[in-house]
Amino acid sequence: MPPAGRRRPGRSTALAAGAVAVGLSGVLCLLHAYLTRPLWYDEIWRAHFVSEPLASFWSELTVANTPSAFGWLGITRLTGEVFGWHAWSLRLPGYAALPLLGAAIVVLTRRFAGTGAAVLAACWLCLNTTFLDLATQLKPYTVEALAAVCIVGVWTADPLGPPGEAPAAGAVRGLDRGRLARRTAAGALALAAVPGIFVVLPLAAVDLWRGPARRWRLVECLPAIALSTAHTVGFVAHQSSQRNGDYWDRQFLAGRGPWAAVRFVAEQIRVTVTGSPPGIDRFDPSLIHGTVPAGPLGSAPAVLTGTPSPWPGGSVSWRSPATGRAGLCLPRSAVRS
Repeated sequence: MPPAGRRRPGRSTALAAGAVAVGLSGVLCLLHAYLTRPLWYDEIWRAHFVSEPLASFWSELTVANTPSAFGWLGITRLTGEVFGWHAWSLRLPGYAALPLLGAAIVVLTRRFAGTGAAVLAACWLCLNTTFLDLATQLKPYTVEALAAVCIVGVWTADPLGPPGEAPAAGAVRGLDRGRLARRTAAGALALAAVPGIFVVLPLAAVDLWRGPARRWRLVECLPAIALSTAHTVGFVAHQSSQRNGDYWDRQFLAGRGPWAAVRFVAEQIRVTVTGSPPGIDRFDPSLIHGTVPAGPLGSAPAVLTGTPSPWPGGSVSWRSPATGRAGLCLPRSAVRS
C-alpha cells in the first residue's frame, strides 16, 4: 500500500499528463511565429555566451549579465551545434520543455491530489501569460522549472514512503541503494537550474530531520548536496559579475528592513499569483499583465477561456468572459525585429 497521503500513479495520471502535454503543444503551435522571430534584447547576449568558442568560453562567462545553469547552457549549445545557430534552434529547448513541464506537474501533483487539481495546477503555471511569453524566448526559465519539478518528483518517489516511516520489525536501517540513486539523480537534475540548490537542500534537511538512521540518510543525500553545491559555487558564482553593481538591488530582499521585507514579499506573491511580471520585468512592453481590475481588491487573475482567435500579424488572443476583453494577447513580441 502507498503511504498515507500519497497516491500511486495510474492510468488516469498518464492520460491526464498526456492530455496536458498535447494541449500545451497545441498552444505552442498557435504561437509558432515566436520560434522564428529575430533575437531581441537579452536573447542576443544569451546567444552570444551560448555560442562562444570553447577556447574562450570559460573566461567569457565571467562577464555574463546573469548566471546560467550548466545543464541549460549545454542543452542549448547542443541544439545549436546539431540544428545550426538559428534563433529557432536556440529557442527549441524552452519550447520542448513546456509540454514536459505540464506533464511533470500533473504526475507530481497527482500523488497528493485528484486529477482535476493536478490538471489545474499544470495549466495555472504553464498558461500563465508572463511564463508563456518567456517560455517562447531564449531564456532558461522553462527548463529550470521542469528541472525543479523533476527534482521534487524524483526525491519523493520512495516506494516505501518517506524516510521517517517506521521500518518493519527486524529490518536493517542501513543504506538504501534505490534512495541513493534517486537522490543522485536529483542532484544531476539540479545542474540544469540555477536555483536547483534551493530545492535540494530543503529536501535533504527534511530527510535528516525525520530520520531514522540519520547517518545513512546523510550518505544517501551527499551526492545531491555535493553536485548542487559544486555547481553553484564553481559554475554559477563564476558568472556573478552583476554583484559588483547595485542596479538590481531593489529587485531583491537583501538590504531591506523588517517591514519593507514583509511588503516586498507580499508584493512578489501578489504579482506571481496574478501572473504579472515581477520586478524590473514589469517595464518590459512585451509582457502582458495577466490580471483584470478587481475594484478595492486591486487585481485578480484573468480567466482564460473560450476559443482562441487570430489577430493581425499572426498573434493569438483569448477573451475573458468576465470582462469581454483579451485576457491573453501576445502580438507585440511576435512581430519584433
